[in-house]
Amino acid sequence: SQSVANRSAASDGLSPIFSAGGDDRGAVVFLRLADDVNAATGMVGASSQAYYFESPMGPSLFNTVSLRPFDQNYMDTSPKSWLPINDASSGKSVAASDGFGDSDPKFLNPKPIEDAAEPSELTLEYLRSRIKAVADMLAEGEGVEGFEECAAFRFSAERSLRAQEEKDGKPYRLPNVEEGPFDSGPPSGTEVSNSGIFIGRGYSRWWYEGRDADLFQVAIVEEGVDITPDYVRTRHDVTGYGFSTRVARPLPSGTYKVKLLSQAGLGMPCDFYHRDMEPPTWTFTFEAPDGTLHEAFFDPAAIGGGAGADKDNGVLNPTAFSLLDGTGVSLQSVAWQPSAVEMRFEPHTPLAGYHADFIALDGSVSLRLDFDDASETGEGETRALTWPVCVQPWQAGDLLMLRLSESPPDLPGVTWDAGCAAAPTVAPDGATAVPPTATPAPDAPTPALDTPIPATATPAG
Repeated sequence: SQSVANRSAASDGLSPIFSAGGDDRGAVVFLRLADDVNAATGMVGASSQAYYFESPMGPSLFNTVSLRPFDQNYMDTSPKSWLPINDASSGKSVAASDGFGDSDPKFLNPKPIEDAAEPSELTLEYLRSRIKAVADMLAEGEGVEGFEECAAFRFSAERSLRAQEEKDGKPYRLPNVEEGPFDSGPPSGTEVSNSGIFIGRGYSRWWYEGRDADLFQVAIVEEGVDITPDYVRTRHDVTGYGFSTRVARPLPSGTYKVKLLSQAGLGMPCDFYHRDMEPPTWTFTFEAPDGTLHEAFFDPAAIGGGAGADKDNGVLNPTAFSLLDGTGVSLQSVAWQPSAVEMRFEPHTPLAGYHADFIALDGSVSLRLDFDDASETGEGETRALTWPVCVQPWQAGDLLMLRLSESPPDLPGVTWDAGCAAAPTVAPDGATAVPPTATPAPDAPTPALDTPIPATATPAG
């Protein structure tokens, strides 16, 4: 709505309505300038000084619109074309002012017929305040592409949500989703959910929020290719796309929860989406392979001349786990200091028959240590397990996953640098040892552990 700049034009349009008969009940009607109507409907030749009646099915000339008490334009949930006054004795024809004197009359604002509820009432002062609020918002967005359209989209979406919640008698929520179980430690980029194809106008932006949001990535996919749409420019385009959820890094066994939100391209110019609606919870479950004793995030930070994680440095989480006999154990620290990797457990736990895998972003095992090869240093419960590792195996800022699991006979791929000799490494499948190389060739640098290597995504089951 907007204020009437030419009252005589509006009065000319209203006259046929009152001359057509009725119950002399006062009403508020909502008008649009012909210029706005032409832009919205493609009508040509209408005078810009004519005002049109706002109808859910499109604008109509005043003299073609009925004001029957149960006209669809009055009763449905679409934008109201008119609202009748609640007091029939107060009805008046068009007057010099607003037609209602100095009082603040109440107008009926009925809910949908199927609700069978008593209609609410809106005062003239309230209607004016709402119109002013809309006008102020449009003024703030002047010059922004698609802003007025975004405002209309916002009010329509909010109105539809309110109507649905009134009908249901409770807040509206999209259903929660559970995905999995998946194998723990998947390579970065592994797909764990796919929305399927949406057919419609424009693209929506999708993202996750919540405690575990950083562990997942959302990609917009069209015809099998990841795209980055210009959401505003394409808001009217016919599209067929979906969104894919992928892990951002190898994940230890456990349950991860995130909240899924979206914003339509139409809602971006005025930054609208349903902020007040509780978003659905998506739950992703990952399970460790048989024989696994413990899995944890391991994000090393600089410690002295090396790198690692403990309660004060980097990320080592979770730290607590249980042995097969139920004994509780806490992994206190993992660190590389020049020439050795050190692990500390509380209470001290040698873990004979187990090994540790450090899993990189691409899912490969970047370092494998056999607990049967560890040396014990220190005394009592302050002892540490150490392995000779001459070349620093990780850098501060790497994103790794640590897995402690049972060792098979003749465990392959164990890193062992006795006397700083060449150390074998394990192949990505963890099955075949790669022949050792004592010194990398100068023209063949080893990629950083936090550099993602493209991996084939495994579709969610």
